Amino acid sequence: MACNVHIDLGTRTIAGAPAAELLASSMRLLPEALLLTETRAGMQTAIFANEAFLRLSGYSMTEVLDHDLRFLQGPETDPSAFTGFLQPPKAEQISGHEVVLYKKDGTPFWDKVSARAFADYCIQVHQEIGRQKEVERQLIVSQKREAVSHLVSGIAHDFNNLLTVIMVYSDLLLHKMGPGLADNIGQGLAAPDEFRTTPLWGVGQRMFFLHDGRTSDLLAAIQAHFSTSTLVETTLTLNTLVLAGSCVVANNGFAASEANKVIQNFNALSVTDKQAILDFLRSL
Repeated sequence: MACNVHIDLGTRTIAGAPAAELLASSMRLLPEALLLTETRAGMQTAIFANEAFLRLSGYSMTEVLDHDLRFLQGPETDPSAFTGFLQPPKAEQISGHEVVLYKKDGTPFWDKVSARAFADYCIQVHQEIGRQKEVERQLIVSQKREAVSHLVSGIAHDFNNLLTVIMVYSDLLLHKMGPGLADNIGQGLAAPDEFRTTPLWGVGQRMFFLHDGRTSDLLAAIQAHFSTSTLVETTLTLNTLVLAGSCVVANNGFAASEANKVIQNFNALSVTDKQAILDFLRSL
């Protein structure tokens, strides 16, 4: 590939070869992406690009030479950062910029540019830092998540302290749920048709509802709490009455669900109000 950059090293030679040609060849083959510019009419104009820069940008030497650097700009390029990139550093000083530039095929990439000016020329070293930026982004996201997690944990801790008495008391309550939910299993003081009241906290995260997980539908779980009595009244003998005290009904079935009145009130609500309650429960 021809290089039309003139570097005045006089007639000096290195191992019999002109020093200027050796320097140009070395720059062309360096692994770092190099771009040499000249200030023309106040704009940096490309006068040389090595092979690494051409691979990075996707442009050919012809497409780069004698063009100002605005061809590297794209929709996601920050105007302020790009303005700084276009400004050459002061003589004998080094400047650095991180800016989103665009390849020939329209692909944006994060570019770290180090530049040094001498006279009306500027040499730039370009380094693609997309992976580094992604790591930085993930680190920031991770730090934000950790901060939010600590905040939520603190709030949850305080809130749990507030609800501890309510939840513990609620867990100890037993209610008759009627024959519809009765499992015919007695546990401790709980009769076969009695269940403790489970706190609603976290109900929205459950996949299945009711003690036997019979449904995954929250509305169906609510309606399942309604059931009528299956108690059968029988005449008791005198001996039984003496033993049973004032009881005149034999427990040959289950009492109606204590939730019946609540379910009736729920069913009387408008469709909108019912949905509002369901949405609230799912948010817990």
